[in-house]
This record gives sequence, structure tokens and C-alpha cells, in this order.
Amino acid sequence: MRLFLSFLFIIAVHYVWSQELIPYLDGDQYGYSTLDGKMMIALQFDEAYFFDQRHMAHVRKGQEWSVINRDGI
Repeated sequence: MRLFLSFLFIIAVHYVWSQELIPYLDGDQYGYSTLDGKMMIALQFDEAYFFDQRHMAHVRKGQEWSVINRDGI
């Protein structure tokens, strides 16, 4: 069991470190930053998820859901 949990931890760490941009929460708004904290997409979303393999992320502003690319478009 310990080996399995270690494996899951390694997979999770690899996933996060392979992301160039990660969701960043400040107050009640999300944006996207690099791992070193540089803001790349301004705080503007009510919900934000990690980018997928296609470099797209699901975000929500108010009641509207959208999909954005790494440029925030």
C-alpha cells in the first residue's frame, strides 16, 4: 500500500510540474501563473481548472463556462 501511495504521489507531482501554467487563486478570483508566481492570465474567473493535454482549460465567469488556451483566449 505504501508503494502504491508513493507511486500516486510521484505521478501527481509530475503532473503539476509538467504544467507551464497553473490556476492561481487570490481572494475569490482565479487567474493563471507560472510555478514561480508570475501572473500570465489575469485574475478574472470564478472557477479555473488545470490545462489538459490539448493545452485547454475549463473556466467559469459568473454562470458562463468557457474553454481557454494558454493565451487566455
